[in-house]
Parts: sequence; structure tokens; C-alpha cells
Amino acid sequence: MDRNELKDGHEAAALLANPILKAAFENVEAQLVAQMKAAGFKDTDTHHRLVLALQMLAAIRRNIEVTIETGKMAELAIESKGKLARLFG
Repeated sequence: MDRNELKDGHEAAALLANPILKAAFENVEAQLVAQMKAAGFKDTDTHHRLVLALQMLAAIRRNIEVTIETGKMAELAIESKGKLARLFG
């Protein structure tokens, strides 16, 4: 764990907290679901493409969340190293 992961984690958290990005995720998800509902029952190709798009949207969000968690772990590791250095330094 290093300071780059810590920085990336903080930036990722700021991204997910950004109201414009939040709204974009919500709007795209809502549009995809609406399109799924509007597609004909027998239109399996459209349903398949929309499900893939919905899964991709979730994967992007999850990737940002993983970056946040990695940043939190980096922060803990950096704090632990500092505490150990003070104890045994």
C-alpha cells in the first residue's frame, strides 16, 4: 500500500460523492431499466444488450468503490507504519 493508493482512494470517494456523477449513474440506470421495460417481450437481443449495459454501469461503480476501499487500506497501513516507527524508531 502506498500514498498513490491513498490519493486515488480520496479522489474516488470525491467522485462518488459528486452530485453530478451520482445523478449520471442514477439517470443512466433509470434509462436502461425504462428501455428494458419498453422493449418487446420477444426482443431478446435488445434485452441482452441492455442487461450488459446495466452490468457495465454497475462494474464501473464497483471499480470506483474498490478504489475507495483500497485507499482506506492504504491509509491504515500508512498509519500503522507511523505508529510502529514511533514505537521502535
